[in-house]
Amino acid sequence: MFCLIPFLLLSVNSPVPAQEKADFLLLARPAALSILNQYELKLPAAEKAGLPAGAPFRVIREQGTLGDQATPAREVRWQNRVYFLELDEAGKLKGEAAAGMQVYKGCPVAGDTIRVEKNGILRLADPAAGGSRPGRGAPLAKGEILIRQFKHRDQYYVLKPGPRPQYGWVNLAKTAAWTAVKKAAPVAVAASIPAAVQNQIIQRLQAANQAYRKFFAYFDQLNQEQKSPPRWTWQAGKDRITCRLNGPSGPQLAASTPVLARNLENLLIGRPFRVTSAAGEITIEPK
Repeated sequence: MFCLIPFLLLSVNSPVPAQEKADFLLLARPAALSILNQYELKLPAAEKAGLPAGAPFRVIREQGTLGDQATPAREVRWQNRVYFLELDEAGKLKGEAAAGMQVYKGCPVAGDTIRVEKNGILRLADPAAGGSRPGRGAPLAKGEILIRQFKHRDQYYVLKPGPRPQYGWVNLAKTAAWTAVKKAAPVAVAASIPAAVQNQIIQRLQAANQAYRKFFAYFDQLNQEQKSPPRWTWQAGKDRITCRLNGPSGPQLAASTPVLARNLENLLIGRPFRVTSAAGEITIEPK
């Protein structure tokens, strides 16, 4: 009965080291696909509509299944968020024909930031250009910022942030036209966990408890039993959140702890907090 429990919680990979290679999907119309969030819930129409054209979805798992171990799906990541793209019986993405998808395999991953230093030398080409049209696209102005996503041949796929973020291709062969932006020195932060962050963590623990309840209710009905499901409890202080798993125990159930811990790590990416875990216990505290 417990063998499926680890799959109820989403496993999230660690951040990508520099120059690691990965596959990317560029979607002209991402809303055409059947997309689920990291909790395996359908994205609301408004949220799907907010996914920008050309957003680079990094493939985490090409072929897999959802937590029900039956629904085929492709696991992807965009802006540190995990999504599941449902597959049809042929192994293709549902809605793929209407999504305008391009696939780039084995591309070096970037993630660093650069600044344009000369007017009109660099050009930002449309995502549909496929990184094969150097010299085309809108000219970039001095001072504009680009965040490199990945490299394909001699082109970089980049994000130009701003009020209206824009993805596109740029050729950076002319190194005098741009410079790398150095990372700022880390800023000391108070050893506390803001209430907003605490609420996000607690919501994730509540979602895990709900998944346990549904799982146990299903098997109780199937086996005509009545077993109490496990439950995460937590104690939130100013500088630490301690979470403990109470209820039935077993090796399969214990395996769900590191899965949930990785999920919380993904939730806190880019924030000054660390997540540590042991058997049936997770701690979140400032770094």
